[in-house]
Amino acid sequence: MSRPNFIGINHLKFAAADILKTKNFYCSIMNFGYLADYDHRMPSGELFAVMLQLEHTTSSGATTPILVEIRHNEAQAKAQQGWDLVTIGVRTKDDLDACKSWFEANGVECSRVFTGPKGWVLAALDPDGKIVRVYCDEEHEWTTEFDEDDFWLR
Repeated sequence: MSRPNFIGINHLKFAAADILKTKNFYCSIMNFGYLADYDHRMPSGELFAVMLQLEHTTSSGATTPILVEIRHNEAQAKAQQGWDLVTIGVRTKDDLDACKSWFEANGVECSRVFTGPKGWVLAALDPDGKIVRVYCDEEHEWTTEFDEDDFWLR
């Protein structure tokens, strides 16, 4: 039997205690688009998930949509608190510094910009307490003297 022809990741799924609060964070703070036509509803009409989209743009300018489902699941949202579920990319350290300023101006709890082994990273909390990291493509010389933090970089 041959291996199936997997073509890539269809979508990611984030658990949320409050779907709309989490959707608003990813749309207004993280620049995701809301795909209202894909709202998931029970036969009763109750909303149980929404779909978001972020355009991934490569250095060559090509774009690929990344779909994220925000699904109501309070227990899973609580269990994932403090977990860095996803890392979003930016081009430069200046872009990363701008993200930090953006987070702070919008009342989002975030870390300082950390030095990693080959680049820089910033972390922020989403409304469910999950850590969203932002990493830049710009690199520095490889180092073993990188930052550590028991909360943001666990």
